[in-house]
Amino acid sequence: MSVVEDGSVYQVGTYNGNPLTMAASRASLEEVLTTRPTPLEHLNGRILAGCEEVIERHRLPGYSVGIGSKGCVTFSPTPIVDYETFKASQDAAVTDLAWLWNMNRGIYMTPAARRSGRSRSPHRRAIDDYVRAFDEMAAAITS
Repeated sequence: MSVVEDGSVYQVGTYNGNPLTMAASRASLEEVLTTRPTPLEHLNGRILAGCEEVIERHRLPGYSVGIGSKGCVTFSPTPIVDYETFKASQDAAVTDLAWLWNMNRGIYMTPAARRSGRSRSPHRRAIDDYVRAFDEMAAAITS
């Protein structure tokens, strides 16, 4: 029996007693947050692989990282590990260009252009569109 059920901890809250909210919370913990791969993780792998292939083929100083539904292409020759290395190593001009390049092609990026070089979408077509636009930009800046 839990501390809430046995009365040793006083638990109150607007949503805490709502059966639907509690069922959703339990399902999130037991069914969603598991070690099983999800479709989102599969799509994350797809966009990361596409971006890495573009980076390698065009020899861009950068790398792609992501987890779940969030990720970015970091235009830096060295890994970004904290805010100081972000300020020192991030190529702000290329990051800004990537944001504008994508926005002009209908690929909507996070509003803080220097925070993330990549938007995420759970749709295969959107992933393909993003990688294609990234490849076009890479070709334009390296030729």
